[in-house]
Amino acid sequence: MSVPAVRAAPVLAPGTRPVPGYEVLAHLARTGWLDVYDVWSQERDCRCVVKAVRPDRREQEQLGERLLREGRWLGAFTHPHLVRAYETFESPVPLVVLETLTGETLSHLIHRLRRGRPPPTWRCSGCSCVPRSTTSTVRVCCTWTSSRRTWWWTAVTPRCWT
Repeated sequence: MSVPAVRAAPVLAPGTRPVPGYEVLAHLARTGWLDVYDVWSQERDCRCVVKAVRPDRREQEQLGERLLREGRWLGAFTHPHLVRAYETFESPVPLVVLETLTGETLSHLIHRLRRGRPPPTWRCSGCSCVPRSTTSTVRVCCTWTSSRRTWWWTAVTPRCWT
């Protein structure tokens, strides 16, 4: 017995307005329950990121509540290591408008740094690894994996920093 193929819900096309004042430029990613879009904010006159519950998951109310809670939480905090939430919308669909960060992505940085031993500015000792330079804004933890004979880089949270 074969299982019928489930057709994925379509993403918003460029030019679509998910909410007033925001125009979709591109679809960036799809997760198990979210679609992430690059949008233009007419009010801010800049690019933003919109996270919205996928159309095929909107009947699950807890997902919309989870996204709105994240948006309210990010909107309530200002910290250099947190992306800012500009707005949250409950209708027509639950979505959060976030700032766009410029520069190298963490995954690109990790991939680039995995190519060899860590730079001499790093002091490695498990999760207490921090850059010796205080000007760095990205902090990663590196450990030596003897089975792969390479350095393994992972991001650490602020509570892990020493």
